[in-house]
Amino acid sequence: MDLRIKNKIALVTASSKGLGKAAALSLANEGVHLAICSRNENSINAAADEIRNATGVRVLPIVADVSRSEEIDRITDSVLNVYGRIDILVNNAGGPPANDHITVRCGMGKGFQPNIDEHAAINKNCSSADGKTIMGKSDLDCFFGRKTTY
Repeated sequence: MDLRIKNKIALVTASSKGLGKAAALSLANEGVHLAICSRNENSINAAADEIRNATGVRVLPIVADVSRSEEIDRITDSVLNVYGRIDILVNNAGGPPANDHITVRCGMGKGFQPNIDEHAAINKNCSSADGKTIMGKSDLDCFFGRKTTY
């Protein structure tokens, strides 16, 4: 499928594994150059190598914790210094702790409020950049593959 996003620049948070890595790989398959981040240096470098080798796009791995505001600034500054813009933002980080049973209360507590804060901060940084921003949120990992109770 051609989404007409070839040569765009995407920042995908929490992208060393799971939904974030899948999103990054899907964008790379469309010819999008990437900045990907994770708290774990080995994991993010391995993901960057895998995506780069599979697709041939440029991939900037960044070791950072998006729950820390000072690191959000460093992430966006790094992307802008290397690529000059951010066209696509996939805000993937966070969510309630994994469990067999997740309640709405859990989702609205520990997992939800820090996500709002982190997403608002990184969205603000990206929307003030020169590029156009597509903002996405994927906290769906807390619901998929687990029983959710209401």
